[in-house]
Amino acid sequence: MNPAALLLSSSVATLRSSSCSILSKVEVSTIASQFTMSEAEWSHSSTFCNSTEQIRNCSQKSYFTFIKLIFACIIVFCLMSCKRKPFVEHNVKFEKVSDDCKEQQTYFRINSNFGGERYEFEKCLAADINKNLLTTERRGDTVVVNLPASSPGQKNVLYHVTLDIDSYPLYRFLSIGEDTFTIIPSEK
Repeated sequence: MNPAALLLSSSVATLRSSSCSILSKVEVSTIASQFTMSEAEWSHSSTFCNSTEQIRNCSQKSYFTFIKLIFACIIVFCLMSCKRKPFVEHNVKFEKVSDDCKEQQTYFRINSNFGGERYEFEKCLAADINKNLLTTERRGDTVVVNLPASSPGQKNVLYHVTLDIDSYPLYRFLSIGEDTFTIIPSEK
């Protein structure tokens, strides 16, 4: 018996023994008889490429079958890779601008690309600020940036803050301390 018939007959036996089968045993037998090949049909189908023209056609058919298989694998891979878990990652850099906060400018810049968003702004923070003290978290469609509060009597210094945020899924609001900004994605 040929390998395809063996595989099909074992599948039919499994379907026949299953009590949860949707098809009746008669329908399974009818379907199986339509798809099983005899030994002569199997040997003829495996040796049909015997002339030069037939070999060329056979190799073209197998090439196109291979391309179809690769295309199907790419589609399956793309569909499976779309299931991502939500996350928020950040990277921050503090550059000291001034020893006092009198010169603070109120600008807020955003640069967005495929790797996330970069925000630049000036903030009056504690003199001994450490980038490990800054945390980010997600609350619905808002990314909350927690800057450490300065203690009373502690010296504050003006910093230029560069904050890179990468988050999935998209967020519509960004909260930095007491300030909340609406983030509108580009139409491009």
